[in-house]
Amino acid sequence: MKKSIMILVLVLIFTTMLVGTSLNLYASTEDKVYISDLPGIEHILIDSPGITDGINKGLVGESDTLIVNDVLYSKGFCTHPVSGDTPSEITVNVSEYTADKPILHLLVGKDDGAAGGAGGHPFIYEVQADGNSIYLSEQLEYGQQEEIFLNVAGAQEIKLLCYAAGPFAWLTVNFVDVYLCDLAIKEVSLAKAPLKVEYVTGEALSVIGGKLKVVYENDFEVELDIESSMVSGFDSSVAGEQELTITYEEQTFTYKVNVKAASTAAPTTAPTTAPTTEPDDNKGGCGSSAAIAQVMLVLGAALIIKKRK
Repeated sequence: MKKSIMILVLVLIFTTMLVGTSLNLYASTEDKVYISDLPGIEHILIDSPGITDGINKGLVGESDTLIVNDVLYSKGFCTHPVSGDTPSEITVNVSEYTADKPILHLLVGKDDGAAGGAGGHPFIYEVQADGNSIYLSEQLEYGQQEEIFLNVAGAQEIKLLCYAAGPFAWLTVNFVDVYLCDLAIKEVSLAKAPLKVEYVTGEALSVIGGKLKVVYENDFEVELDIESSMVSGFDSSVAGEQELTITYEEQTFTYKVNVKAASTAAPTTAPTTAPTTEPDDNKGGCGSSAAIAQVMLVLGAALIIKKRK
């Protein structure tokens, strides 16, 4: 009897541990919003059986799963470029979630059932937020995969695109574990200061080329473009060296710029030519030196003739 009670107690403890683990796992997924589960997904895929509706499905539809390098995934997109020139597109509205869950996670690789084998039928994928490209991969082939985190804070629409980067054939590509989440930031650093550091008075601030490196709690890193709204201390009406401050997530970084006074060019006047002392012969001026010389020559000749007579 005592032995039975002991076994029952152990079973109850074990069951409680399992339930607790399940609840913890569920709680962790509660912090994620899977893109493939959201309504209203629009897609442009190749017209082929099994992948015309490749949401949370593998190559052959409902009974298959998404497989990348021998790992099975239950959520994601099975895609295929429409043609050698036209990519596949997955578009979904995420406006309700990106304020609280600004980090987009995805893992991308060829489906293990895709033809081509190693070195065959490479692909490139792209991630867009509100029509702007925020990530473009290198060329990937069979057996390769890439896992990334992207900051999509405030985005209204996310689009996933897959391009053929070689011979167009059966190059089915899986976007798996595509979800939105929130990650604590562990470290922020200035990766690249903005390129423009020389200004003249009156010029507007330019932050082109500026990058912040953000390291999250899971050690994934992203580079964010510096935006003008992050920068303070710039006054282009005042000449001289200025120290500007970049602020992101309560962390600050500085860099220096130099503002020069705009040069003022002296007013230009049309060049003047000195008046000529010789009137234009063509105007028949009475003071023409050529005409006077001719008259004197005639008179001289007349005097000489008169004397000879």
